[in-house]
Amino acid sequence: MKKFIILMITVISILGIAPCALAEGVPTIELGGSVVTVTNAPDNSTLIIAAYNNGILNEVQMTDGSGTITADVSQYLSKAERIKAFLWDMENIYPFGEPKEIVKENIKMKVQIGDKAFTATLEDNAAVAELVEMMKEEPITIHMDDYSGFEKVGSLGRSLTTSNVQTTTTAGDIVLYNGNQIVMFYGSNSWSYTRIGKIDDLAGWEDALGSGSVTVTFDIM
Repeated sequence: MKKFIILMITVISILGIAPCALAEGVPTIELGGSVVTVTNAPDNSTLIIAAYNNGILNEVQMTDGSGTITADVSQYLSKAERIKAFLWDMENIYPFGEPKEIVKENIKMKVQIGDKAFTATLEDNAAVAELVEMMKEEPITIHMDDYSGFEKVGSLGRSLTTSNVQTTTTAGDIVLYNGNQIVMFYGSNSWSYTRIGKIDDLAGWEDALGSGSVTVTFDIM
């Protein structure tokens, strides 16, 4: 049955079927922030959320209910560019308009070095999405050593998906090296990295990193 639903969603999306005409008392839907809300849903309905990335359907979420049904789509914010919603009442599938773009806010990360706290704006890539999921479980603490007088580097303890590009870093850049090493710069270097983020305010940054090893805690904000 689930395969049938996914197939129907795909066909409706490809064909561009127009929304059903909605009268008073007929199901309606809206997207507000990261929550999809259906009103006037028939008994035993299913709200179907289809998430797309680069035009490809890559995930489906289903929520059962009647009357008012809500679905949190925040999980898609870092990995989908738009969503499309449908309501299935066991007899009909109602498509609710064209795909809606998810407005992505810049995700912030707290970087704690001793008693100094900094804020970093994160990039939008697969490595960051995986890192954010790790931080949602618990803050990440890494022992970082000084290297070559321009960076601190430490092992994350697991590998993330890389999207390396040749990069000339500057102070405040946070990158992923070799898939499993987090590097924070107080100087500059040119190498192939996956960008993680950038410290927003560098005031006190170099002093906080110091000249030796440091323990750094990363947490989602």
